[in-house]
Amino acid sequence: MTKRPKLVVTITIVLILFAGGALAFSRSGVGAAVLKSRSHFIPSGANPQVLYEPGMEESAALVAAALPSAVIRVERQQYLPLAKPFRVYVCSSQESFNAYMGAPPGATARGVKVLNDIFLAPSAFSSWRGDTHGSVLTHELSHLHLYQRLGHRRSLWDMPVWFLEGLAVTVSGGGGEGVTTEDARSAILAGHHFIPDGKGSLLRPKRASDYGMGTFMFYRQSELFVSFIHDRDPVAFGDFMLALQLGGGGSFASGFESSFGTGIAEMWEEFEEHLRSSHGSARTS
Repeated sequence: MTKRPKLVVTITIVLILFAGGALAFSRSGVGAAVLKSRSHFIPSGANPQVLYEPGMEESAALVAAALPSAVIRVERQQYLPLAKPFRVYVCSSQESFNAYMGAPPGATARGVKVLNDIFLAPSAFSSWRGDTHGSVLTHELSHLHLYQRLGHRRSLWDMPVWFLEGLAVTVSGGGGEGVTTEDARSAILAGHHFIPDGKGSLLRPKRASDYGMGTFMFYRQSELFVSFIHDRDPVAFGDFMLALQLGGGGSFASGFESSFGTGIAEMWEEFEEHLRSSHGSARTS
């Protein structure tokens, strides 16, 4: 076989594989969510960057009012501006939101980042947990900010979920509702806690269920750990965040050790010791 027929065969095989992959993606839950039409969403008169399904105009106006301060908060606490424009979609029902999230019909999430956009469920505006549409919006903006800076692969593959969620809860104040700081501290000291890994996973990142705990407990514990890391050395934390976003591909674990002078496992041990000492002080005071 001459070089030209070989090239034609190779290109044909690549095209077939690409078409098969595209078809499989479009039929998957995530693919269907990403490709689902958004043409019926209406731009808000308060800010066309916010769009809403019919009946959610007032909620969209609330989001438009909250958006500027949420952006400022995320950019300040994550050390760099958002890298590109985005949109916020306000859904009229949980079913609609779940379809855009690629979640099962019974899922109860309130906000989600989908590629470079954010979707909010109606429950974000009337949660019994004590959070608000502003905190849900800010939480998702935290995720979006790092996604824009790191890209799809690095934000999933390199970033452990505990850090992504702990940072988002720390920045937004929303995500660990129903679990108090004392609840989370007691669980950690009793040995019921997540294990802080040093990377994420492109296929199946670790979640709360992997550690036998509820989502809100996982979020609260993650927040406590991230807050501890920040407060231990705010300058080093800022250097770490900038290195992650501008450092040109260094891993999360190596960047962590370079910035803080200790590994993630050792930092967790230090964190546990801090909790024990502060817990003992609280009991004797």
